[in-house]
Formats: sequence, structure tokens, C-alpha cells
Amino acid sequence: MICRIAGFGWYFNIGYLDGRLVIQRPGAELSIDEAWCRDKALPKSALVSWKLDALILSFGTHLTHWDFPQVDAPAEPISPPPELVVWVRGKEMTPVTFFASQEEFAIRVHSSLQRFEERLGPVLSRDFFWDLERAGNRIVTRKPKREIDVQAAIHSMLVDHMLLSNIDVQPEARSSAGSVDFLFSGTLQDGTRCRLCAEFKSAHSADLISGLTDQLRRYMDVTGTVNGAYCVLDFRGRDFALPTPPTEHLLGKLHEADAAMPGGKRYPVKVHWFELAGG
Repeated sequence: MICRIAGFGWYFNIGYLDGRLVIQRPGAELSIDEAWCRDKALPKSALVSWKLDALILSFGTHLTHWDFPQVDAPAEPISPPPELVVWVRGKEMTPVTFFASQEEFAIRVHSSLQRFEERLGPVLSRDFFWDLERAGNRIVTRKPKREIDVQAAIHSMLVDHMLLSNIDVQPEARSSAGSVDFLFSGTLQDGTRCRLCAEFKSAHSADLISGLTDQLRRYMDVTGTVNGAYCVLDFRGRDFALPTPPTEHLLGKLHEADAAMPGGKRYPVKVHWFELAGG
């Protein structure tokens, strides 16, 4: 056994069994053997994770895993126990002054962004996030506002969480390549600064693909920023139906367009997809 988290009828195991690397959680198991690894030129490190409906095994580090195969196994949707969620959130909220590495800094920012949906969801029904057409006192139509019109609210939510990590959040950061919605900055233990760029885009935007390939990537290239986050706001629900393609199709298009960009080795951009059906 390499690692085991267990309790309250839930578990997450990583270990070796009969010559196979095995990863388990309730309702799912993923395993590989030496024959599968042979001739794949895999790195020495790997990342193991789970989602509500899947187990995931990626090879490499946070900065390199895009260059290697990824294995996933569908899982029965089972949530981890609340006690584990509370423990993880407590770790995420632990105050930080300095980061040991760029990777540690990036993980902290991405972790905070993953919690962003929980903080944004409860306020989506507020009129601030929607353009409303009324007939008297009755709302006739409700459409999401443009990203730029809700940037101030998003910024206030991000700043509130990042203060504990001693991370600065600069909105509408500019360079010779244009601007990006947010620039996160932290400090490493040796005193140098580390950065991560984040761009927010509505799923129904005509610029969904170019926001990643032209806007965020260009900014990262010009400023030498090695980490990025592309945050997609999906408002589909009772009051809004666009875009019509399924989420999996849109995510595939984003990764396909990003992989096709010219140039040498690319630093990873993590796509955060927020399902924010409000109204």
C-alpha cells in the first residue's frame, strides 16, 4: 500500500497488487501493469486524483503532465464524506507567507479557483449578473452580462480567498500582448515572485476558443508566465440555453485548438469549467 484515505464508509487507495498499480475508490478501480507502461517513455512521477464520477492517473508533474498519457476510469457518482471535505478546505485556507516552488503556488491558486463555483453560485440570481428585460414588474428575459461587466464582483471574491495565501490579485493586467482578466502573484522562499494568469470567458462567447489561444496564451508568452487558468462560465439552465454543443465537445475543442498552436514546449493551462445555472 502506497497511500490510503479511509473513513465513514469511503476510501481512496493507491498501491500494488499482483504486479499492477491499483487505484481504488467506492464504485471504481483503475489499474495498469508493466506491459501497459512499456515503450511509453513515462516519467518517474505521476499524479493520482478523483472526481465525482471518475478516477484519474496522469504522468509527470503539474507542469509536465500534459505531455504524457492520461488514464481514467468511470466511477459511480459518490461524494466523499463531509469530514474529508472540511479537512481539505481547512488545508486550503491555511495561511501561507512563502511558497516552496512555482508548482506549490500554482496548486494553491488552482485549488482556490476550483472553489470559486461554490462562492459564485449563491449570488447568480442577483440582478447584477444578468441583463434583464421587464414588462412592468415581470421579468421577460434574463441573459448573462458580459464578462467585463461582472469582473469587479469576481475580483472581490478572488481577493477574499487569496489574502490568506499572501497572493496578490491584479485585475485587467496589461502587457504589449494586450490584457488578461487577472494576474495572481506570490512570493517564493528565495524572495522571487511567481505568477499565474487567469482569463474568464462565458461558454456562449463567440471568443471562447480565441480567448484561450490568442488572448491568454499570447499574454503568457510575452510576459514569460509559466502557469495559466482558463475559467469558463456556463450559464445554461432554466433561463439560458446557449451554447448548444455539449460541454465535452467544447472542452475537446479548447484542448484541440491549444495543442495545435505553433511553437515549442507549451506550459500547461488548466481549464476550469463552472456550471452556474442560475436565474
